[in-house]
Amino acid sequence: MFSEQIFQKQILTALSTKLAGLEQDNTRIAARIANNSSTAYADIADQAGSELCNDLDLLQYERNTKAIDQIKTALKNIEHADYGHCKLCGEPIGIKRLLAMPHATYCIECQETMDQGPSMHVGSRSGYASGLSF
Repeated sequence: MFSEQIFQKQILTALSTKLAGLEQDNTRIAARIANNSSTAYADIADQAGSELCNDLDLLQYERNTKAIDQIKTALKNIEHADYGHCKLCGEPIGIKRLLAMPHATYCIECQETMDQGPSMHVGSRSGYASGLSF
């Protein structure tokens, strides 16, 4: 029980730190996009370069927003004691995986199967019948 509390504290710290960093990054990105949008360019090449930077910033902003949502979900799951179990098979997610990726919602086996594509099938883990496809 004691080691579980230490582990949970490590996860909460990691998630909170990552969340704060992503939110700060998004604030900087939004300010940079606003600044670039208000700048007038005499040269078409400068304008194209600025638009490319804005596009890249928007992509990063969207990635950050997705990660922020995942982290907030993980924090909510910790509050409701749903944290640390695979959403597909129900088995515990490994501690090493959670430390590396605290917002993980699938165990490594299920994640690997899903990453291989929709034609792959889940084996009989924890009562799921073979042939269940994604």
